[in-house]
Amino acid sequence: PRGARPAAARAEATRSVVGLAAAGPEAPGGPRGAALRLSVVNGNLAFVRQPLLVGHYRSMMLTGTEKAVNRLVGGAMQAALDAGLYPDLAGTHQVFVNTRADPDNPWRPPRPVAAVVVGLGEEGKLTEQQLVASVRQATLAWAQRVAEDPQQGGFDMELAATLLGSGGVGGSPSAAARAIAQGVREANERLAANGWPQVRHLTLVELYLERASDAWRGLQVLAVASPERFEVAPT
Repeated sequence: PRGARPAAARAEATRSVVGLAAAGPEAPGGPRGAALRLSVVNGNLAFVRQPLLVGHYRSMMLTGTEKAVNRLVGGAMQAALDAGLYPDLAGTHQVFVNTRADPDNPWRPPRPVAAVVVGLGEEGKLTEQQLVASVRQATLAWAQRVAEDPQQGGFDMELAATLLGSGGVGGSPSAAARAIAQGVREANERLAANGWPQVRHLTLVELYLERASDAWRGLQVLAVASPERFEVAPT
């Protein structure tokens, strides 16, 4: 059928997922919590209300998805890049809270509520483990913001992400989706151990249907490998 993956590719993906799960850091004795709910949305970033993870390869320009998100947050990302205060190395990140008012509806809350930029290093050199670690640290940074907010500190979170890390040489939507989900899950384990809010639902947003479908299939493999940790939406 259309979109089916060859058996060899599925087996390789499963080995990759199992390796990630085994290698990922976990707080000693820390509670695992409920399974992380995962969804894939084939749609436009302009409709994303959750804080949004977006990746940045080392570059002096914002292009593609980053450029679109920069417009949604009122140019704050470009201003930081121009000032030399922008994350580009793997493991770095920066939170841009969205204060832009919608010119068509100034009463509507900003969308997304924030952009969390994740540094990806040199294009073509990012490993899956580095992507997992970078997403984990960025998720922890946003969770700290939520924990410090007296109006939100006691509640678990929702998070959205682009398929960051999938556009470089050797990257793929399915591999990126698995790494992003694993990074958020690892963050949840650390957050649970410290009593901080956790991410209960992660939504991956992709404009192109074929890439969104590939990401969803990758998450299905992840859920089969670790059903107690991940729950994937059926469509």
